[in-house]
Amino acid sequence: MCSQSPIDQDDVDPLSERNLKLIDLMDPPPDYLCITGGEPTLAGSHLLVLLERLRDKLPTTWVHMLTNGRRFAWQTFTLEVAGVHHPRLSLGIPLYSDDASVHDHVVQAKGAFDQTITGLHQLARYGIDVEIRVVLHSLTIKRLSMLAEYICRNLTFAHHVALMGMEPIGYAPRNMNQLWIDPLDYQDELEQSIEVLTRFGIEARIYNLQLCVLRQTLWKYAKQSISDWKNVYATPCQDCVVRSNCGGFFHWNSPIQGRGIHPLLQAP
Repeated sequence: MCSQSPIDQDDVDPLSERNLKLIDLMDPPPDYLCITGGEPTLAGSHLLVLLERLRDKLPTTWVHMLTNGRRFAWQTFTLEVAGVHHPRLSLGIPLYSDDASVHDHVVQAKGAFDQTITGLHQLARYGIDVEIRVVLHSLTIKRLSMLAEYICRNLTFAHHVALMGMEPIGYAPRNMNQLWIDPLDYQDELEQSIEVLTRFGIEARIYNLQLCVLRQTLWKYAKQSISDWKNVYATPCQDCVVRSNCGGFFHWNSPIQGRGIHPLLQAP
């Protein structure tokens, strides 16, 4: 939806026109399409036009948009998106903590937590499906079960909650000394959080983590979430008997492996 990295000129118009033309060329229609960015909601009216085109040209395609959710704190914008009446639209919105100061620190924006929560409630008010995304890293892992409790008490409309292994891209690589935690070291927190969510009837999923670093009790929640064009398997994975069911790695973070990465040589 916008340049990566940002450039010194406004290129929203030509990028939007290109995206509309690409939609017209999609034949047969894909089962699933993801809108990402940057932040798609910054495109404003261009985003509305895009959603209308997707609704009209690809009515059977599920559209999932990744957004920080903050612009939906404004009712006018939420009404505009809801007014498109896309029949298969859902939004993936990150929530990093139940503690506003922690969430705001992670995203480096004061007041972001309050805007995100308000946006989530506005979306629920107007019937737009939301997925809550929780990235697992050292700054937030200690409060993970408390965040799960918060979601169950305050965001019960969430379609599901995705607990996501960290993807070291963007600003993450330069802050790995603060963010990295070996997945083996947060299995208790992960298991407790999933127990809380499922007890309250909220579907929980685990993204971006390999089966060999997860307790087997968590395998049924693990999904192959990495797009095929950026999905690879590390050298130890070659002889693993559960590789076909494992999500593997992002190709840019396969060198960053926890101490639990190893091949499983027989089915459990």
